[in-house]
Amino acid sequence: MPRSLAERLSFELRNVRTELLHELSQINESDLDYAPAPSMKTYRDLIHEIAWIAAESTIVITENRIPSEQEAMDSINKRSLSSLKEGLQTWHEKLLDHLSTAADESLSKTHRFDSNWAKFFGTTDIELEELIRWIARHEYYHLGQIITYGWIQGRNPYRDRAGSES
Repeated sequence: MPRSLAERLSFELRNVRTELLHELSQINESDLDYAPAPSMKTYRDLIHEIAWIAAESTIVITENRIPSEQEAMDSINKRSLSSLKEGLQTWHEKLLDHLSTAADESLSKTHRFDSNWAKFFGTTDIELEELIRWIARHEYYHLGQIITYGWIQGRNPYRDRAGSES
């Protein structure tokens, strides 16, 4: 029997998060304020953005309301790496819990957002399924940046994962 849409979305979210947590395990607390150039986001900023975007979208999905950007940003404590990871985990678990009981039909429900969201989705009417895919896509995008920062700092993800130089 094919997997449900909710199961497929959960799988995608878990896979991206597993990769993100692996990369975050390579970062030290002292690295949090590192950025390759002054105009670039720091690790802290990247991780915070991943978390608050997930929080904002998860509130829409689970509470059927659109929070302010500030509310979502304030829901994540960015003082330390462990507090950032805790924020990531809290919203990740909340979304996965919701998906564990969501009927596929409920994921086609549409929310109307303000025009700022259209630059990401091409419309202001966004289905919950697309919003969930957005969370994974956004996280994966910033995961790539985090991996690149690591390369710049001398980490080799191939060597670090396999235990030998590739």
